[in-house]
Amino acid sequence: MRCWPVLLLAALGGGCAGGRANAPVEAEEATIPRVQVAGYLPEYRLAEYAPADRAGFDVLLLFSAEATPQGELDLGRLPAPALERGREIKAQQRCQLLLSVGGWDRSAGFPVLAADSAASRRFAEGLVSFCREQGFDGIDLDWEHPKGHKEAEAFGRLLGEIAALFAPQHLLLSSALAPRQQLPDAVYQHLDRIHLMAYDNPGRHSTYETAVNDVQNLLDRGVPAAKVWLGVPFYGRKTDNFGEALTYAQLAARFHPGPEVDEVGGYYFNGPQTLQRKARFAHEKGLGGIMVWELGQDVVGEGSMLKALGLALAD
Repeated sequence: MRCWPVLLLAALGGGCAGGRANAPVEAEEATIPRVQVAGYLPEYRLAEYAPADRAGFDVLLLFSAEATPQGELDLGRLPAPALERGREIKAQQRCQLLLSVGGWDRSAGFPVLAADSAASRRFAEGLVSFCREQGFDGIDLDWEHPKGHKEAEAFGRLLGEIAALFAPQHLLLSSALAPRQQLPDAVYQHLDRIHLMAYDNPGRHSTYETAVNDVQNLLDRGVPAAKVWLGVPFYGRKTDNFGEALTYAQLAARFHPGPEVDEVGGYYFNGPQTLQRKARFAHEKGLGGIMVWELGQDVVGEGSMLKALGLALAD
């Protein structure tokens, strides 16, 4: 997950209080689990972010802590008041609350940690203690990115260490994965949820067609659809300058694009109609959810992307 970067919940069956399985939808679609919504919220948005009651997400991913090479959890960016704010949002939204660990430019500790069995064990035990003491429902591991076969294998072993301790405690384990990563089967097997970062590609960075292809590649290698959460961006990137980006709120204020528009002023983003199309695709494929990077980039009130997403899922 990059570090810069209404639905009426009653219509969607309400929020999630915990557990590993998606709640069923209404009787007419009882055989297909309801597509849920997970949203990242970086610590630098916490002070200004005030979600409406029943804002429309089932999972809040509080971004982010860091892992030290010694296997400790560095909460320097998330002091006690930030964790408390996360719990407040969890109570208000009646959603699950996961701690994200890592991120772009926040993953330096993972290679040494994952290669050391003692440090990996210490890390896994610390994550269990954190979740139990702080009232979190699980951990989202965001190693960006393992380099080469050796680190990829170590990533799988680290996830296995964590999953073995999480399962008896009924804690969730998810990870943000880029579609281009070459990872062993163990990575996918140990995760409850895969937050597929189907964005940040060259050019038009998050098209519908690319998202479909990214999802299908995972399904083709045998990953269960219910584990896959399709990532969608609440921001746009310049098509000719990857490093230049604007939040959807900034794009809306500057350019006032219509709901069918995905590109304006040289920025490519997902407008409401493309976002809704992706949501319907996720439902048709039986995916576990939609993942949003990130909630603080949305328009407040009328024109909200979260609301557009929810309306599509409510259908």
